[in-house]
Amino acid sequence: MQSCTSGCGWVVPCLVQLDLSYNRIDDTGLEALASSLASSTTLKRLNLSSNTFITSSGLRSLSALLHSENCILEDLHLESVPIGDDGADALAAGLTGNVSVKRLMFSSDVAGSITELGWSSFSRLLCDTSSINSIHKSNHTLEQIGDTVMTAVPRGHDLRHYLMLNKSANLHRTAQIKILMHNIDLDIEPFCVYNLTFLPLLVHWFESGILCRNHLKSKESLRTFRSRKLSVVYKFVRSMPMLVADAHWNRMLGVVHLKKKMICEKKDIIHEKKRKLDLELQKLNADAQRLGEDEMSLLKRVRH
Repeated sequence: MQSCTSGCGWVVPCLVQLDLSYNRIDDTGLEALASSLASSTTLKRLNLSSNTFITSSGLRSLSALLHSENCILEDLHLESVPIGDDGADALAAGLTGNVSVKRLMFSSDVAGSITELGWSSFSRLLCDTSSINSIHKSNHTLEQIGDTVMTAVPRGHDLRHYLMLNKSANLHRTAQIKILMHNIDLDIEPFCVYNLTFLPLLVHWFESGILCRNHLKSKESLRTFRSRKLSVVYKFVRSMPMLVADAHWNRMLGVVHLKKKMICEKKDIIHEKKRKLDLELQKLNADAQRLGEDEMSLLKRVRH
């Protein structure tokens, strides 16, 4: 079996799955285990089910593994581990910033020990509505909490919708849907520092968001969605009137310069044509003078 050395000097087998269920692991053991597994670049499934001596303190130590840049863990099984609200908060903290874990599995008896406080911790993990940036940085990877039919999550809870979003769309699209869901009228003030260079990006972001309408919890008509876009663009432009005015006059000045350039080009063409006509006229005058001289010479010969 291949193995790799962790930062603490332990030899960590290069496992894809590790089943440590029913092993009487306590908080101290879990802390040591998480620290050791933090160096693993292969582990995708970890089963800690039925280790009933683990508390929220031990679950919090899982952050060493979950926050590791090496972490590719996808399945974390905690069936029959007493989680409770404190454990839910610890797991949510550990999964903040994690982009690999897709399934957090625990049984219905464990779910029964979690109250609204604990479910709210998971909900904030998947969608922190405190700001647009916080929503964007939320967890958009976790697809399942509890058993396979999601009966652990209370019916009607926003968490259910967030989990379905994470499962149905890519990371960037999921973040966009969550932002649109919780910001009917976007606060554009943080983006004003980018001035008008941000305006095309804002318009494109809304145009790409048209396909997100059907994923919103309250579905919107195309007309309503476009009204939201126009409202945000109007607020953005209104927040910097002088820049818009300067941009307008700069555009008008550009039009004037372009017309002036076109006039100068036409003037050069006319001057070139005049020069050619002058040369042609000089040639015709020379030919006329030559004909006159020939005529005079002919008349003199006739008289003699």
